[in-house]
Amino acid sequence: MTVRNEAFIDLEMSLTARLFNAWEKSAGESLQLIAQKADAGDFDEAYKMVKSLDLGDTAKSNIKIIRLIGMSAILFGAVEFGKSTSTSFSKKKPPKMLNVAVDTFIKTMSGSATDNIRVRALVLLNQEEARRKARIIQKAEGTDFTKSFVSFMKKAGVTEFNITSSLHSSRLSSWGYTIEAEATGVTRYRISEVLDNRICPICTTMHGKEFNISSAKKLVEERLSVEDPMDLKTIAPFPKQDKESVALFGKMNDDQLLAAGHIMPPFHPRCRGLLRKGKTEVNVETGEVTSREPTDDAFDQTLEGLLPGLPPIIAPVSAGRATSVADELAKLLIRKPTTDRGINNLANIGPVVVTAEAVPINVLAVDATLGEILGNIPDG
Repeated sequence: MTVRNEAFIDLEMSLTARLFNAWEKSAGESLQLIAQKADAGDFDEAYKMVKSLDLGDTAKSNIKIIRLIGMSAILFGAVEFGKSTSTSFSKKKPPKMLNVAVDTFIKTMSGSATDNIRVRALVLLNQEEARRKARIIQKAEGTDFTKSFVSFMKKAGVTEFNITSSLHSSRLSSWGYTIEAEATGVTRYRISEVLDNRICPICTTMHGKEFNISSAKKLVEERLSVEDPMDLKTIAPFPKQDKESVALFGKMNDDQLLAAGHIMPPFHPRCRGLLRKGKTEVNVETGEVTSREPTDDAFDQTLEGLLPGLPPIIAPVSAGRATSVADELAKLLIRKPTTDRGINNLANIGPVVVTAEAVPINVLAVDATLGEILGNIPDG
């Protein structure tokens, strides 16, 4: 079956929302103190305090949710071929690749993401100090530097969580897809992008292209297993988006795209592309590519038939409105699984039955976004 691209995006955003809420709580006071020191003219102390900013701490304290969303992403890729209970991941411990990916996530947040945050803070402080020395502005009651500094830094944190969460989920989804494809004998896949006014030229070019599963599996495993996340900038650079580069990219044939490593999403941070069943297949012995029966791309917005197990959950919403995969996943997250057993219980979520006069359950409105729901879940 096919899961909507939008539902997968909700999954990515849920991790961003959870991490940002945690970052805002843990770093909010530190950001205020740094800005206040600068506002008082004590820039030396403000510079020293920047070293206390660490996105890695936020990631480590939320490792359970990172693992849960990671496993969910793997299942999102695998369920293209059927129910989660019939995939190669059913009734097994979470795959080792999940541990590898989570470790890379933590390293990224502790390394380059934290460096980026600290650099941004130092630049803002340096600019403010330069203004003061040049007497462009004077310290006075009512200055808004503290407010602007804290606001900017919080947004900078969102950016780092956004990028890392997106890449984490996208690559794990692709890995889950390739594992299940091999298990079911599927040899080719096609790239499916969201064709709207937000799509970039690179994704427009790649939409519908087909490649061999074996090539994608090898590529994504290399990227997920990288020892130093910083190496990804060298071994897996994103295609450039300037006019000249886009024109050259559009002229590349499939062999050239494979050689450059540009055969699967993500093609940039927040890429919305997913892998779908190909309309061709390849003979693994001869390499001959032939046509196959067209795939059914009918979208299924609920988990009915995808993650069966529990009795249907009745939820209050307008009659006829379908609930999404993300909404259903939220119900699992609210149970706050604390072990791998909780991750395996992803296969036990029941479908939502939408009625006009349903009784509220846990005062949860299913039309709330997954990000909003996650933001209200305490650590534990």
